[in-house]
Amino acid sequence: MTSKTQFLRYAFAIDSIASAVRTRNRNYPLYTKEREIKDAEKEPFKKFLLDYTLTLWVNKTAVSKEEMLAEIEDFAKHCTKEYGTILHKGIMRLGIAQKLITLMAKYLWVSGQFKSPPPLIPYDGIIKTILNNKQLKDWTALDNRKEYDNILTAIDQASNGKPAEWELEVWNKAVMK
Repeated sequence: MTSKTQFLRYAFAIDSIASAVRTRNRNYPLYTKEREIKDAEKEPFKKFLLDYTLTLWVNKTAVSKEEMLAEIEDFAKHCTKEYGTILHKGIMRLGIAQKLITLMAKYLWVSGQFKSPPPLIPYDGIIKTILNNKQLKDWTALDNRKEYDNILTAIDQASNGKPAEWELEVWNKAVMK
């Protein structure tokens, strides 16, 4: 891996983590509200997030939908098992997991490190608004696979089967007005 690639990967990892954990929904914070979480308790979790994201799909140039879905679920399960004592309601919500993993995949694709578009996209407030479907759960509250599958179906329909290209276009239009 070149120095330039390492630099980009670090920047992508930091932003992916920050975007995923910054839920902005007071009802669905990252950390538990049951007690004060000390910085010393957060540090191993933060280190895990960075190490995990920095090594996600190193030396890969493409990723399948099945790989991404498995990665999202495995990541959420691992975080719940290892860090559930500090997480809101004791779990890593699927919404946070999908945002981190799909955003990292998006960065790898737009930077040319992935040769083909990722099959899953970051589902966030912008995409939820564009989908304009009140039945879809907010990404910050998303905590089960059935609800996520409903979201993926809505995205697939809206994107005509090209979710990454569609998301990049609609996201850019929404934020670069």
